[in-house]
Amino acid sequence: MAEQESFEVELTDGAREALKNWLEMFDKNGDGKLNADELQDYLEDIHIYLNPYNVKELVKYFDRNGDGKLSIDELVEELDVLNQHCIHGDDLIHAFRVFDTNRDGTLSFHEMLAILTAGKGKYKWDKELAIVYLTQLERDYDKNKDGRFTYSEFVDAFQRDKFCFKEEDKPKIQKAKITERYKMHKTPEPTHHHSASKK
Repeated sequence: MAEQESFEVELTDGAREALKNWLEMFDKNGDGKLNADELQDYLEDIHIYLNPYNVKELVKYFDRNGDGKLSIDELVEELDVLNQHCIHGDDLIHAFRVFDTNRDGTLSFHEMLAILTAGKGKYKWDKELAIVYLTQLERDYDKNKDGRFTYSEFVDAFQRDKFCFKEEDKPKIQKAKITERYKMHKTPEPTHHHSASKK
């Protein structure tokens, strides 16, 4: 994958409040949320031009309660993720859909593992390496620790160069560094092992 642009922004309390006030200018009914049309007006005001379909897809994947709107408070908190979507939206949505095999709007550990290990040739991940890699992603980016990635969490991992899609992008993970969480995902093995002496 091509090198990704990073748009991580640390907002001061004052900047956070200013951004919230700015977003509220586009909230026509004052309910503290923006629908797709209102969000598109805001994006165009800051010179980000997305087609209506892309904006609706953005709302769809960020909308947590299914009302077709995005909370202004959440938009402020997810500013980095929103920036990444505006730049890489088509690629991100395509990749998310590839992994979301049951179309429930989230990615499970096992969905991602199945896709990573189902490739061909150099694009096929070794299962053991994929398990270690996905375990690290869960640890770092599964914010509510429910064992699933929302679109927001998925984009967060992507923007920090942590989500890899091709063989050449794989992180250099030492298989010996297997965490307890990784062991939980492994199929239980017999407790009897042959030991080899080392000098």
